[in-house]
Parts: sequence; C-alpha cells; structure tokens
Amino acid sequence: MDNNKHKLEEALDPQTILTYLFVHKLLFCVIVISFLIGAFVYLKTTTPIFRSTVLLLIEKPSKSSLSDRQDYLSLTLFDDDYYNTQYEILKSKSLAERVVSLLNLSSQNYFQQPGSKPADIFLGLIDIKPIKNSRLVEISIDFPDPVMAAKFANMLATQFVEQNLENMLFMSKEMLKLIPDPTALSQMSEQLKDISKGKINSKIYETFPQIVENPVIQNLKTEQIKLESEIAGLANRYKPKHPKMVALFNQKDIVDTSILKETEKVLLNVKAELTGVMQANNVKIVDYAEVSKYPIKPKVMVTLILSIFSGILLGLVVIILIETSSRTIKDSHIIELSLKIPNIGGIPNIEKKFKIANIYDIQNLISNSFEINESLRMIRTNLTFAMQKSHLNGFVLTGSLPNEGKSFVALSLATAFSNDGKKTILIDGDIRIGGLSNFLSLEKHTGLSDYLTDQTLELSDVLVTLPGSAISIIPAGKHVSNPTELFDTDRMKNTIKILLQKCDMLIIDSPPAYIIADSAVLGKILNQILFVIRYNFASLDIITRCINRFNELNIPVLGGILNGIRSSSFSAHSYYSYGKYHKQYIESSKKNT
Repeated sequence: MDNNKHKLEEALDPQTILTYLFVHKLLFCVIVISFLIGAFVYLKTTTPIFRSTVLLLIEKPSKSSLSDRQDYLSLTLFDDDYYNTQYEILKSKSLAERVVSLLNLSSQNYFQQPGSKPADIFLGLIDIKPIKNSRLVEISIDFPDPVMAAKFANMLATQFVEQNLENMLFMSKEMLKLIPDPTALSQMSEQLKDISKGKINSKIYETFPQIVENPVIQNLKTEQIKLESEIAGLANRYKPKHPKMVALFNQKDIVDTSILKETEKVLLNVKAELTGVMQANNVKIVDYAEVSKYPIKPKVMVTLILSIFSGILLGLVVIILIETSSRTIKDSHIIELSLKIPNIGGIPNIEKKFKIANIYDIQNLISNSFEINESLRMIRTNLTFAMQKSHLNGFVLTGSLPNEGKSFVALSLATAFSNDGKKTILIDGDIRIGGLSNFLSLEKHTGLSDYLTDQTLELSDVLVTLPGSAISIIPAGKHVSNPTELFDTDRMKNTIKILLQKCDMLIIDSPPAYIIADSAVLGKILNQILFVIRYNFASLDIITRCINRFNELNIPVLGGILNGIRSSSFSAHSYYSYGKYHKQYIESSKKNT
C-alpha cells in the first residue's frame, strides 16, 4: 500500500515526469510522430469544405405595411416567433426545391446520392446563424467547390427575398377583393342611415387596422356614440319630429357622413398601397456571398496542434502507466518501504563515453565522473556505519539475477575502500562462471576453486595484487560444478577468518541469489550480505524472495544498492542532483582558503 502511494505521488511530480520522458524519449517521440503522421494523412485524404455567407436584413413589418393586413387574415406575424418562422422558411424544402430547380442541381454528381433527394442534400448544406441583438442573419453554404458555395448562397438568399415579396403581393390581392370600388363609397351616405337597423354590414370596414386605429375616425365614432345615446335618452319623451330630436338626428347625419368620407380616404390609401404604389419588401440582402479562399475544414493548424497535443498527452499517459505499473525498482525509497532493508546508496548509469575493461578504467571512471565518485563515497560511508554494529570488516555481495552489475559494483567498492587507505581483498566467489576474473583477464590464473580442492596450495599462491592499485584479489580459478559443497567446508570457513584478519575490508562477489544457493552459503559464513539491485531490472517479487530467504537463514542483510540509475540533471529521484551544488561549494571553499 505504501509502495503504491509513493509511486503515485512520485508519478505526479513534474521532475519525475521529466525523468520518465528522458528514459522513454524514444517511445514518446514515436507516439507523438505517429499522431502527426495520422494528422497529415487525414489532411491529405479529407476533401476541403469551403463556406460562403450571405448577410440578410429581416425587418419586422410595420403596422402600416402588409403585415398588418395579414393580421387581418389571422396571420399572427407580430408574435415573438416571427423571426424563428423566417429562419424555418429559409430551411424549408419548398425553397430548397426552388433553388435546386433554378440551378439544375439534380444533374450534378454531388446531388445524386442513392436514397436522398437533391433538395434534402441541399438543405444539409445550409447553416442559419442569427446575429445576436440585431435583425441580421447569416446564411452560409458549406460545399467542396468555393465558387459553387457562393453561387448557392446568393441564389438561396435571392429566392427567399423574391418569395417573401410574392407572398406579400398575394396577400395584397386577397385583401383587394375585400375592398369595394371607391365610386361605390359615395353611395353609402344614405345606406349609413340604415346601419343601425342592420341592413348594411359595415363590419368589413371596421376591421381594417388603418380604419380602427385612425384618430379622426376614432373621435368621430366617439361623437357618434354620444349622439346615439342622447337620441335614445329622449326617444321616450319626444317624438322623432320634435325639434330636439330633429337637431340630434341632423348632428348624427353630419358625423356619419364625416366617418364615411374619412373611411373612403383611408380605403383609397390602402388600395393604393396594395396595388404597389407604396409596397416595400421587409427582407433585404445586405452583403452577397463571396468566393472563399480558404477552407473551413479541415483546419490545418488546429488539426496539427490537436494531433501534437493528443500525442503528448497519450505519450505521457503511456509512459506514466509503464513506470507506475512496473514491478521493478526505480527508486531507493522502495528498497526501504517494500524490502524492509536499509538503503545504502545508488550508483548512476555509466555513460557510454566510459569504457570499462580493467582496473585502470574503474579508477579513471571514479576520477572523471563526479557523480560516480560521490555515489561511491556515500556508499562507503553508509557501509562503514552499517558494519559497525556487527564489528565485521567484510560482506558477501550478491544480487537476484545475472547482469545486475555485481562485479562492477564489487570492484568499484573495492577501489573506493582502497582509495580511503583501507587494505582491501576481493574474492571472485562465482567459481561457476568467474565473471570478475574474466573482467580482469584473470580467468587462467590459479584461484579459489583450485585452493579449495588442492590442500597443498597456500593463500599466497592465489592472491593477486591488481596492477596500479593496492587491491588484492583471489580469482575464481577453474570452473567447477559443485561450488556449494566446496564453500560449505572448514577450509573455506578458515580461509575467510584468515582473510578478515589480513585486511581492513573483505568483499566476496557471489553468484545471483535467486538461481544459485552459493551466496546463502557464503553469507552464512561471513554473516553479512550486501544486495545489489539493478535499476528497472529484476521484479520486486524476485528480489523480495531473495531477501526473505536470507532472513529465514538468519543472515543479516546490510542493505541494498541501486545500481545503474538512469539519471539526468533534472532527475527527481537521482542521488546526485545535488552534485553540481556540492561541486560549486568545494570549488568556492578552495578559493576562499
């Protein structure tokens, strides 16, 4: 649980993410480049779409225009949904069929799709966008051909304007049928007298908005009602020929005649307007569509930016998943949290410029690599403190699997202790293979296996002083198939006791603990194990089994060394990120002295 929590916290750290990128830079680049290639393929294979836009002005009809007379025919054009109605008309199938017919689009391949009518396909090209807080609306056509897109948009707008005017003229003709000939209006003076008796239907005139809302007619109507009220009030007291009644009737005739004349004037104006004298279209084209130079989709820059961003995001997710789901060890904290052993230190990955072939190369590496030098100093110090508890001056060096760099670590630690003035003896305990001996070109030299099988040999016969150093080494000797039996002998136990007395530090390089039992046998004799763990190599389960085996055998484990850490100047879990500051501090102190 603690391990998973620590991994999650580390994975979210920006410096850790940069480290992951550095380690998996090739995979990250492959993912990003793959997305870029996909974007280029998409841009290359996708048909570009061009957009042309017409700007229309749709005015709400005024009360004196045609729209008011449409209200007479129960066409509620003054409702809030008036503009929405106009937008729907723009996308109506009848208007689309009209454009398709005029442009003969049925003969074009684009409009000859199986199962679809040309008008339906054309409707799919239209985009209506009202401009907020205005009476303007944009009509856009999206089409692969920019010239045709502009042509379609202009034709659609033009036909909409013409259709709107035709509808207005149609309503005008319908209303003209309801208006009598002006010459007949002059004959209505006598007929108005019979309106109250129900002989003449004057409601047809009263419903016209121009008549109903005319202020002169309204005032006359008010006076007419007043007179009718007075006549009705005196009718019970006086006969019709009574002077008061005659006076009221004469006044009413004057008012009725005035109403008729004013009505005749209004109707003449309405008829003149309906016949086209004052006709005006409430829909106008403000800007015609122009041929677009650039496609609206696919958008090249947006596509490329999105592909790069998606590639980076996916690359980061993949790398973080690889790192967090891995059961290998990449952090010294895991050594303490999961293995429950001390963290002795870590050694950074050797740069390619350093070629290791002999002891001189090791010394050269330590001298020229500040990080390697500081890491070995730290490990040497930590080991010194750890070994003080046991009062032993030696340990068995092992790991879980081959190729974890045990021989390199053993030789490097021997060099570090030797440089500190300690007499150091190094034993190649891997007598099955003799990796350390092969590394130092001592594979043919008499060694440990020869000493253990030949009782006549002395330690001086197998001890070799490495050239250019104070380190003594006992090579592996000839290869044998039963090293475990040779190690579990009194001669081996006595040899280790003698060597511990002869030197300040004894290091035994042993075989991998997971596949060979030799390290456990040697560890039982020397009673101290130092475990080498290669960065991102062996699984945590394998390493745990090895440590548990040592614990079961009551063999103390001094701790673990993380070898081959892939670090950089921005590494979040590098032991050496402080290196440049340490170096600056040392150089500064030298200048001050």
